[in-house]
Amino acid sequence: MSLAAYSLYAVGIGTEGTIRQISAQGMDPAIQKALLSGDGSVEPTWASVIQQEPRATFTTTQIKTVLDLVWPYGYVIPTNSQPLDLWFRKRAAGSTFASGSDHVKCTINKGLLVPQVIRATQGQPATIDCEVVILWDGTNDPIVIEADQALDDLSPVVSEVYTLGPWWIDNVKYEDSIQDFTFDPGLRIETVKGGGKVWPLQASIHDHNAAMRCTLLDLSILDKTADLGVFGKAISTGVTRAFLRKLVEGATYVPDTGTGNEVHILFDIDEAQVEWENFNAAHGENAALPILCTPLKETVGSPAPALVELDTTAFINNTPLP
Repeated sequence: MSLAAYSLYAVGIGTEGTIRQISAQGMDPAIQKALLSGDGSVEPTWASVIQQEPRATFTTTQIKTVLDLVWPYGYVIPTNSQPLDLWFRKRAAGSTFASGSDHVKCTINKGLLVPQVIRATQGQPATIDCEVVILWDGTNDPIVIEADQALDDLSPVVSEVYTLGPWWIDNVKYEDSIQDFTFDPGLRIETVKGGGKVWPLQASIHDHNAAMRCTLLDLSILDKTADLGVFGKAISTGVTRAFLRKLVEGATYVPDTGTGNEVHILFDIDEAQVEWENFNAAHGENAALPILCTPLKETVGSPAPALVELDTTAFINNTPLP
C-alpha cells in the first residue's frame, strides 16, 4: 500500500447546511470488548465486541451558525432525511490536496449533534466544540466509512469570527479586566440499547447543568460589601450576561451598538449563583481570579425563561431581553 496522508474538511448536513471553519475533528469508536479466558489459562483466548458507542467531535470558529443549529438541546440526525458527513481530505504529494475520488467520507445516518464548550481568550478567535452522539439506524453501520470518494463541494470559507466580549455580573460591567470566557451547556446525554444489541438506538438529555466562567484581573470583586465576598452571591434580579464580540474582516470589531450592529452573541442569565474559584499569584505576574456563574432555572413567568437565553443577533449592552 502506498503512502497516504489526510487532513480535515467542512462538515456537511446535506440540504440542511454546512459547518465550516473546522479547526479539529476526530472519531472515537468506543469499542467495549468481551475478553475471556478460562480453565486456568493466563492469556485471553476469545474476544468479541459486546457493545459500542461511537462518538464524533469537531471544533469550529463558526459559532453563530452552530448555535443557531443546535441550541439548546442539540440537532437531531437525520432532519429531513439528511445525514451528517465528516470528511478526511487526501493530501497530494508535491502539491496541496488530491482532486479526484481519493478522499474518505464518514456518514452518520442517525444521532444527536450537541454543543459542548465555547471558549474565548483575549487576543484569540473564539471556538465551539461539538459532539455527535451516534446511534444505529437499524440498517447501516453507525458510521459508514467509505474511501476513494469524490469530495462534496462544501465551499470552505471563513465568514464569521468572534472573540472575547464584556460581562455583566449583577448589573456591574466587567470588560477591560476580563481575560477569558468559557461556556459549557452541561448537557448529559444518555443512550439506550437492549436485547443484546451492540449499538445504541436512542439518545436523550438527562441533565442540563450549564456553567459559565471568566477570569478577571480585578480582585476588588471579592469585597463583600460591594460584590461577591467569601462565599459568592445569589442573583435573582440583576443583569448577568456575557458576550462574544464579532470581528470584522480587514478591520477590528463591529461596534457595540448602532444601526446594523446587532451581530454579537449574548448569553443571558436571569437567576444564578456566582462565586470565585481557586487562584494564585506568582512573582512577576498578575493575579488572575476565576469566576464561576451557575445558572438556575427561574420558575416565575409564563412561560418561564430558559436556563440560559441566547441571542446571536445582539447589541452589546445591559438592556434586559424582552
